[in-house]
Amino acid sequence: MCQKENVETQSCTGNPCPCVEGVNCTCNLTNWSQWSQCSLTCGGGQRQRTRQFETNSTANCTPQNLLDTLPCNIGCCPVDGGFTPWSDWSACTKACGSGTRERYRSCTNPRPSGKGKHCQGSAVDREPCNVQKCGK
Repeated sequence: MCQKENVETQSCTGNPCPCVEGVNCTCNLTNWSQWSQCSLTCGGGQRQRTRQFETNSTANCTPQNLLDTLPCNIGCCPVDGGFTPWSDWSACTKACGSGTRERYRSCTNPRPSGKGKHCQGSAVDREPCNVQKCGK
């Protein structure tokens, strides 16, 4: 027997009774599905799980509590460091007789953050300059 608000009854066949227009069927829900994988690997993703109305129980059922969400991987994404362009060359350390000059760069383009990698390579570049012999 299908019940309408535990007061009126209507005969039906089948098990369970099919929902009939105007009859308030019980809105039974399935169990929650497994959680989905996180939508992002970092920076604030979301996992979801769903459930549905069981067969023959969708008439007059309000679609509520069918989707559940949960934040995941909320930590900042790692950012690998990058070098700035080289600076201009410095003045040579000697006017003659094999001096050196230098140029610089820094690992701030961008700065590494989170578990990002630090820049690989040297931040200082040196080369010989004014290698000619000094004359009198």
